[in-house]
Amino acid sequence: RFQSIMEANGGCLGKPSNLDPSLVHYAKFVHACRSLLAKFYNRHIPLETPFIFSMKDPDTGLDVHYKMTINADFVDINLTGELKDLSEADIDYMLDNIVDVELWQKNLPPEIFEINGFVVCTLVNVTHNEVLSQLKNNLLESNALLSEELFQKIRHNVRSLFKVPDLKVGIGVYDETHGVRNFGHWSWRDLVCKSGIKNIGQEFEGSIYQKVLTTESVVVENMDKLEAPTGIEVAIKESNVRSLIVAPLKYNHTVIGYLELGSGQSKALNSIIMTRVKDILPLFSVAIQRSVEERANRIDAVIMEKFTAIHSSVAWRFQEAAENFMKAKESGYAETEMEPIVFDQVFPLYGMADIRDSSVHRNLAIQADLISQLKLAQKVVLKAEELRDFPVLSEINFRIEKLITSISKGLKSQDETRVFKILNKEVEPLFDYLISEFPELNKDVDKYKFALDPNLGVVYKRRKLYEQSVTKINTTLSEFLDQKQEEAQVMYPHYFEKYKTDGIDYNIYIGRSLLKKGVFNEMCLSNIRLWQLIMMTEMTRLAAKLEPELPISLSTAQLILVHDEPMSIRFRVDEKKFDVDGAYNIRYEIIKKRIDKALIKGTKERATQPGTVTVVYTNSEIEAEYQKYIEFLSHRKLISSDVKKLTLEDTQGVTGLKALRISVKLDQPEAVPASEIEEIISSLR
Repeated sequence: RFQSIMEANGGCLGKPSNLDPSLVHYAKFVHACRSLLAKFYNRHIPLETPFIFSMKDPDTGLDVHYKMTINADFVDINLTGELKDLSEADIDYMLDNIVDVELWQKNLPPEIFEINGFVVCTLVNVTHNEVLSQLKNNLLESNALLSEELFQKIRHNVRSLFKVPDLKVGIGVYDETHGVRNFGHWSWRDLVCKSGIKNIGQEFEGSIYQKVLTTESVVVENMDKLEAPTGIEVAIKESNVRSLIVAPLKYNHTVIGYLELGSGQSKALNSIIMTRVKDILPLFSVAIQRSVEERANRIDAVIMEKFTAIHSSVAWRFQEAAENFMKAKESGYAETEMEPIVFDQVFPLYGMADIRDSSVHRNLAIQADLISQLKLAQKVVLKAEELRDFPVLSEINFRIEKLITSISKGLKSQDETRVFKILNKEVEPLFDYLISEFPELNKDVDKYKFALDPNLGVVYKRRKLYEQSVTKINTTLSEFLDQKQEEAQVMYPHYFEKYKTDGIDYNIYIGRSLLKKGVFNEMCLSNIRLWQLIMMTEMTRLAAKLEPELPISLSTAQLILVHDEPMSIRFRVDEKKFDVDGAYNIRYEIIKKRIDKALIKGTKERATQPGTVTVVYTNSEIEAEYQKYIEFLSHRKLISSDVKKLTLEDTQGVTGLKALRISVKLDQPEAVPASEIEEIISSLR
């Protein structure tokens, strides 16, 4: 056995894996000095420096670890020179400076000692403990289950532990909300994750995974003998797995995932190995729980940074709730939950600047790009057809021409796929052959390739111009809105949130409950309503001024929805945002989603139009209030006196809406500062 181990490792034991190579000689030196002090100075020093040798198993080629034990009972040390007189203080000083080799050699000169006898060295297999130790250390590494390099080490540890060279290791995460999910880096996923099952939830019912997550571990010594296999088991078997172990990973008695081990050899994984698998399950459970928590924390940090940073106007309420939660926890209330964040009796203000006919412009851009690419390809095909009569070229040209005609009449949902199929699958593969046969086509082929977007591989000129136009509108209006609402916060604190789509839409909530201290009355609401109307007229002018600068001319239509009844809003923890609270208030949300495309009753005309601000409301009191604002703005020559009173067409769930459509004077540069609005409201009253 010793001989076979030596031969498999190049005829030597190598260096101990638990010591730096530079320390091996030093360790031998220290052990020798320890023996000298014991015999000649009667100073016995307990010192244990085990040597762990990592070698290749001659049978499996995997790592095997041996601890060397040394028996020096058959060794004698003789003095061949004059022994130096060392006091206890000298020896203590040497021990305090044990790394000072020169000091030790000076006090114990090697040349005056002679060692006779032999040493018995025994190699004890400690692979199990050593691999468990390495596995524990690797799993404690940050991102151990997300780093491909670290997981390769972990898989190697597990292979060495069970002596299965072809062992595959996979991990899945489970929670009641999402069910079973793939986990970690795609390149090292095994078994289910690499078996071709994209969503194991679809094949979960009746599979071994369902048994694992509801009962205990499953051992399949021979996949060929598995009765009534589901799609999961069939896919695993087809991925060259013949024996399989799947074990649940638990944390605080709750299943949080599973560990899967597979081998291409039948019975390589069996019930005996399963008894040892239980030793590593707690290690993987802790690692997966930590990784899930770390990943969740990183995700939350991104969400907080990018999407749901708490608005400054309500931050005090979140801090208050968090402090109450921490106090309850510190008092020993284990079942404490975060108190709900609800603001009652708040008035909503909704507004939007919608890019008019954005879907039409998007489709026109797609049409233009598709036709452009088809015509460039057609030019190559036609020229090749002139050079040589190939029937296949005539047939391809016929289909290209048919596609161009069809797309010119109107874009259909499958057109992009059809264009991709004929160009990428049939036309482009012909180019190399055509160039080799007809070098004069090289210029036309280059022109085709040059027109393609380097990242997307398609003509993306018109669509890119459209996206640039939308982005410029959104960015300009968004920055303007941010600036204006900060000015309005000084006038009266309020909650504000905005969204970018094809245009900008935003929500404002104002009310006493949103304030930690302060007062709220009708004057405050009137102030913010007038500010919103003024700000929307300014946005209308800004969008009109921006239109000539856009790569593709796009216009916006502005809208305000006035809701005269107070409501409650609740912070949805699962969605990280505020939403209306209560069934009655849902109608407000329904109206918001439908009014941008609302028609004037009895016509096909949209209520919102470019160059205007449309104020949608439900009762005469609101109309009277806004008529005062309109009269003031008309006096300031910010809007035209041409204001249309509209009745909107009823839609499902939305009836009785009216609107005032206000024409904005687009050439008027004057604006009304937020600081003047309170004085204006007082005058109007």
